[in-house]
Amino acid sequence: MKQGSAVHKALEDEVHITVPIETTKKEDSWGLRIWNICQGLKTLRQTGRTRELEIWGTVGGELVNGIIDELSYECPDPKYEEAQKAKAVRLRWLSGCIIVLSTYGRCTMASGMGMMTW
Repeated sequence: MKQGSAVHKALEDEVHITVPIETTKKEDSWGLRIWNICQGLKTLRQTGRTRELEIWGTVGGELVNGIIDELSYECPDPKYEEAQKAKAVRLRWLSGCIIVLSTYGRCTMASGMGMMTW
């Protein structure tokens, strides 16, 4: 577990400058989380890439949150991107849904009907 955390930290340091901030109140820690989201989105807009982006939302009326390991404007696997373009006609029914591809080969889709992972 510690090794995985060290790897994530090293990868995040490629994109962000980490500044340790000590919080004493619950409200401060929530404010810091929101600040980190804003900074992550700003980094994505400026550089086209961000890491460890916390997200919140609702799925089926339930509040959910998670962390996206890496988010960028470019697909890291050109072969996969070409294969998806070939399947685009069959995937049209997915419009309006959120598709998240993980680095572990899983794909998660969230829509108003719930969440599926395959």
